[in-house]
Amino acid sequence: MDKQLVTVSMGMKKADLAVVNGKIVNVYSKEVYDGGVAVSNGKIAAVGDIKYCIGEDTKIIDAKGKYLLPGFIDGHIHPESTNLSIRSFAEIVLTHGTTAVMADMHEVGVVGGLEAIEAVLDEAQATDLKIYFVVPSHVPFAPGLETSGGFFNSEIIKKALSHRDAVGLSEIVAPYLLQGNAELIKAMEIASSMGKSLQGHLPEDEGTSYECLYVSGRQY
Repeated sequence: MDKQLVTVSMGMKKADLAVVNGKIVNVYSKEVYDGGVAVSNGKIAAVGDIKYCIGEDTKIIDAKGKYLLPGFIDGHIHPESTNLSIRSFAEIVLTHGTTAVMADMHEVGVVGGLEAIEAVLDEAQATDLKIYFVVPSHVPFAPGLETSGGFFNSEIIKKALSHRDAVGLSEIVAPYLLQGNAELIKAMEIASSMGKSLQGHLPEDEGTSYECLYVSGRQY
């Protein structure tokens, strides 16, 4: 438990930062009401009427009536498909309120393998964007039909899933699974054993595609 955060929330200590005169969007109750946010050591200590959290040394930001709400999370994206570096990508999406992304950097892997993906993840540490790394389930996308600079098998996927930012296995394509692709099934078993999510990728009736989330064999 963060004792300092508790003492600030109770008014026993003052916040480092206070955002005041905002309109809070409560994503749980679907209400919008006037208020602010008190921050201590980079974490939210109080929301709403935060006057009691403000002291002489508290930095104050006047929201001037702007909306205050949690950052957006992009549930699936290939950042490299924007043709931007990860720093430029982060700068743009943060400006529009996206603070976290589930990133499948398949195209980076096609060009330079896991080493190239890790280089992008390392560069991302210099940004304020939170990246949840979903490991490409196969590189290249269609083995035997395309050439690539990088190649993934189940052993490389296991290494990738051990990365500090890795949360799951991405784009498990239905036809490969139904065909009994041995390396894909092995990668899925590895991901499950590590407590990582399995994210499906299959067509709808209209010919479009969508992402499904599988955890321990259950669809959500």
